[in-house]
Amino acid sequence: MTFGQRLIEAREAKKMNQKQLAEALGITPTRLNYWEKDKRQPDVSMIQALAETLDVSADFLIGNANRKSPTLSGEALRLAKDYDELDDHGQRTVRVVADEELVRMKEEEPEEETATKKIPLFRQAMAAGPAEPENEQIMAWDYYDVPGESPADFAIHINGTSMEPWLHDGSVALGVRRQPRSGEVAAMSLDGEYLVKQIVQDHLGNFYLLSLNRAESDKDVTIWAGRDTRTLTWIGVILTEKPVPLPQI
Repeated sequence: MTFGQRLIEAREAKKMNQKQLAEALGITPTRLNYWEKDKRQPDVSMIQALAETLDVSADFLIGNANRKSPTLSGEALRLAKDYDELDDHGQRTVRVVADEELVRMKEEEPEEETATKKIPLFRQAMAAGPAEPENEQIMAWDYYDVPGESPADFAIHINGTSMEPWLHDGSVALGVRRQPRSGEVAAMSLDGEYLVKQIVQDHLGNFYLLSLNRAESDKDVTIWAGRDTRTLTWIGVILTEKPVPLPQI
């Protein structure tokens, strides 16, 4: 069994996922992932930190269950013996050189790759102001990189200021493809015009498409249930850092 396999076994026995263990150690999940895939190995101090966090022995992690400490090479043992024979000045000098070399090695490590995923970024802007007419390019998209753990599955360009201060003109908003619930901000098509508005539905089934920027309340739209002939199609829900309050009407 490799180091990475033993690390996975200990983490799963502790009922921790990679993100939780990485946070406990103060490292990135990518770095931990490299260890578990045996692409790199942690230093002795980090092995000890892993052992303490996962309630296992360092010997178990390094596959040396019959020993109390990691195996040292013959050269390391010779250096340790020489170090003990040095006076205070010599030991301080060795410590300074060792620290400088550790810093150099850290600086020369390749940058860790941040896990990302690609989602479609629609080329046509969604209007948070005047709506743009539908055309054959609406389904055309470019790819847009987001963090791998992001729930987003599409992105859009925002055009206009009617959703200020939550969505800014010229920004890119992320969304998930599902029908919005009352109070959420959504991207939609209304008779071929593409909009981003906050959605409110009353008990009669009427939809109110609201601008958060009340200075542009003239861009609000009401869809009357059962008697509105316009076609409303949901594209998805726009992700925001926290729930968006209803505008004061």
